[in-house]
Amino acid sequence: MSNDNNKPLVAVARYTYLHRAYLAKGWLDSMGIANSIIHQGLDYSIHTNVPNGIELLVYQEDLERAKGILKKMGSVYDKEKPTPDGLSYEYKIRKILVPTDFSTNAFNAAKYALHVANKKGAQITLFHTFFNPIISPLTYENTFSFSSSIHEALADIEKNATESMATFLEQIKEYIAANDLNHLDIKTELIGGIAEDTILDYVEDASYDLIIVGNKGRSNSDYWYGSVTSHIISKARVPVVAIPKDSEFKGGAKSVVYVTNFEESDFVALHKLITIFLPHTADLRVDVLNTVPKGEKNPYDLEDVRNFENKIKDEFSNFVNLKFHTKEVEDLTSDLDDFITEHKCDMIAMTTHRRNIITSLFNPSKTKKVLFHTSAPLIVFHA
Repeated sequence: MSNDNNKPLVAVARYTYLHRAYLAKGWLDSMGIANSIIHQGLDYSIHTNVPNGIELLVYQEDLERAKGILKKMGSVYDKEKPTPDGLSYEYKIRKILVPTDFSTNAFNAAKYALHVANKKGAQITLFHTFFNPIISPLTYENTFSFSSSIHEALADIEKNATESMATFLEQIKEYIAANDLNHLDIKTELIGGIAEDTILDYVEDASYDLIIVGNKGRSNSDYWYGSVTSHIISKARVPVVAIPKDSEFKGGAKSVVYVTNFEESDFVALHKLITIFLPHTADLRVDVLNTVPKGEKNPYDLEDVRNFENKIKDEFSNFVNLKFHTKEVEDLTSDLDDFITEHKCDMIAMTTHRRNIITSLFNPSKTKKVLFHTSAPLIVFHA
């Protein structure tokens, strides 16, 4: 498509998969609407998968007609079975994993998980990975005095872990009794290995729906805070809730800020977010926040914002109070803190996206920045 007389072009849609973009292009072609696909350095493999990386452009004068055609295409190819509450699907929480190192911060995260499980009718597993000198020859932060044989050392380590779990469980039971959270289904699991890998394998093998973890570990160590929690967030295929050390459960989230750049995966994540909290939270408010680096401007952003807002409103406006914001940011963490304070948000939600190695070197993850700085619980979804 050539740009006749420099007529303005706008992005009518963005896609993750190239084949989906060509399907949409075919629909527009068949209706006589000039259009063009642009991509960000991608090859032309039909299975190309880059979140938000493929744009379908039309002339401004054809925009509304093109949107109507693509909406009709969606009704043909994206039919979903509605649930009784009217949302197209519900993300159910049946099993919650709570990794623990038995620290105060881990106990705080476990308390938060107890309340969530109570509201959702879910089972909780308190999970600890103990040091195994065979699997992981380097210790984390503790120095063990090994016995004369490796078998005796392993027995001592496992015994200490078992005793620590028993003490931790007693604390949990005392909290349950004091807060009238009886009838919860609680399991414990002890497995030797490398913490982050063992947790992720267990979650997948046992089909857990949610992970709730503290974001700072024993004493003043940065191990759990910097390594284990961020690794779980970046690799887990289920939503992860990271609980800061000073955060307390206050009846559930009433206001959530979802940080977005209007990618296709954000719609799915918002759907999960809302169905996780409904119907147990009345009057839930979701502030959908688009953060734009200071000084940067995308000529297609305005139309993308409208398309995204309309799609979200059509799906969710009958169930939650939605508000949309675009904020120019210079420092994500401090500007996000200001937004949270101003709008009285009590939880942050984000989606992680896979990045190639070169990109990750020059563009640090927004999610990790927020994880290391936030004072509010952070729920993270995977694209």
